[in-house]
Amino acid sequence: MSLMNLNEMKLYENFLKKELVSVACIVDEEGYYPESIMRGLGELGAFQVSGLSEQDALSKRLELIELSAKYCVSTSFLIWCHTTAISFVLNSNNEYLKKKLLPLLEDGQVLAGTGLSNPMKYYAGMEPIRLKAKRVDKGYKISGVTPYVSNVGPGHWFGIIAQVNEKQRIFTMVDCDSLGLSMTEHKDFSGLNGTRSFTCRFNDVFIPNEFIISDSADQFIPMIRSSFVLTQVGMGLGLVQASVDTMLKAMNKQNGTNRYMDICPSQILDQVTALQQKAYLLSGSSKDEDFISAVQIRLQTAELALKATETAVLYQGAAGYFRKSDCMRRLREALFIAVVTPAIKHLKRLLHERNSVLS
Repeated sequence: MSLMNLNEMKLYENFLKKELVSVACIVDEEGYYPESIMRGLGELGAFQVSGLSEQDALSKRLELIELSAKYCVSTSFLIWCHTTAISFVLNSNNEYLKKKLLPLLEDGQVLAGTGLSNPMKYYAGMEPIRLKAKRVDKGYKISGVTPYVSNVGPGHWFGIIAQVNEKQRIFTMVDCDSLGLSMTEHKDFSGLNGTRSFTCRFNDVFIPNEFIISDSADQFIPMIRSSFVLTQVGMGLGLVQASVDTMLKAMNKQNGTNRYMDICPSQILDQVTALQQKAYLLSGSSKDEDFISAVQIRLQTAELALKATETAVLYQGAAGYFRKSDCMRRLREALFIAVVTPAIKHLKRLLHERNSVLS
């Protein structure tokens, strides 16, 4: 990494630490949406990837997600959503979106989500596509319901896949202010209630041709699914490092009794360092042939996050069991990383089917 990139990341980390430490709890529990933080990152240039090489752009996304996860996985997830939406536009051949929407996304003036939870499950053979598209003059009309779209709301955008027929699915960006689109926000999660997660209902929502990322989603998905999965690893990396810090601070509690625990901070740190090295090495190539490697790292990081956050609670003892403690928040965050698409069971299915093909 160049000195300029190091300085940039230090700038972003200082901003994130300053802004997130005081609000992480209310983002997690009270549903506070850290919109000013997201827009502030845009103003600092954190989302700016146009002009960077594919490798540098992916590494920048991954590191930004990792840095923020040390303080708040909700915000880290929002950054993942937004930068993933940027990747949709960047990887498309849509010059209209690249000219009109992309600069606003990179500056943080417009925020965006992904909307690919259902499609990713479809491509894994887990469920059918929930949205249907009908070709009309100058575009498509979309109908159906898709749950759990995050980082959306008035003035936001998000990407979706809709099925035209058995052989064709389209990939498009959607303006949240579109006529016929209604959204119901989820506020009853165990945590991460500030992620602006909605169920989105489409009632003949018109999508003009200018918004279409690809008329063949089946061909476009292989271009972005490796980076889609790999950048999620940053959430787990940052979370595990924060848990290790907590364990180290609690090491000498109660006359050093934590030294008798089966898991020590150095073991966790060795594992997260190894995963970190693998992830950044893989970020040098986001080709689809790297997809299974990304799946493996994503699974290992999710499992390590569960182990690290649980262990941190045990190290803290009763102090870690308070509902508003950092330890308890991180445990919820680790559970989120384990269930958000692609969930641990989804990842295991992909690896099993891959191994079955090879055997």
